[in-house]
Amino acid sequence: MAPQTISIHYHTTRFLPQPDVFIRTSHGTRIPAHAGILASMSPVFDNFIDRPRKHRSSERIIQIHGVPCDAVTAFVGFLYSSRCTEEEMDKYGMHLLALSHVYMVPQLKQRCIKGLTHRLTTENVVDVLQLARLCDAPDLHLRCMKLLANNFKAVEATEGWKFLVKHDPWLELDILRFIDEHETVINLLIHFQIEMKFVFLSWVREHDSLLILFIRD
Repeated sequence: MAPQTISIHYHTTRFLPQPDVFIRTSHGTRIPAHAGILASMSPVFDNFIDRPRKHRSSERIIQIHGVPCDAVTAFVGFLYSSRCTEEEMDKYGMHLLALSHVYMVPQLKQRCIKGLTHRLTTENVVDVLQLARLCDAPDLHLRCMKLLANNFKAVEATEGWKFLVKHDPWLELDILRFIDEHETVINLLIHFQIEMKFVFLSWVREHDSLLILFIRD
């Protein structure tokens, strides 16, 4: 069965010649694209496109597997327009973060980090945390850890947490250590606030006494 070639709206005002490269997704779908644009947006694509072809007449094919076809389409669309819709972020934010990391597209990576940060929930935080660690996204990683620390009982009941406990005990240990340190810091801050409150009230009581004596005199 011949692979399906889909049409794509590139969301650009630039004049584009006929596509000269195809991106093939997991299910064999082909997305037409332009080598020059892909190379200008991603050093990974640039390196691939620069490789000599065995046969000059053969088509350039770039394989992108492991993510949904629609996520790859959204990824390619971003390379042309530097835009990503909220709907695409809702559906494919995690896939787009992975693609932006693998293909070294920093503008999309920052967009995904911001989008996923705003979409963090107790249900998805474990999955996002694991992806943030793999994709070298420390800010997103920290936000995930803080949400975990503040809502651990709810996260502990999720399927994502149960899966992590079975398959990644080292990450589980890192999370539990972070929660312990987080709670220690909170307890220290509360203790400090109590001490400061006591000092302030003691000062007020002492000066109130002096004020009463002054008035009597």
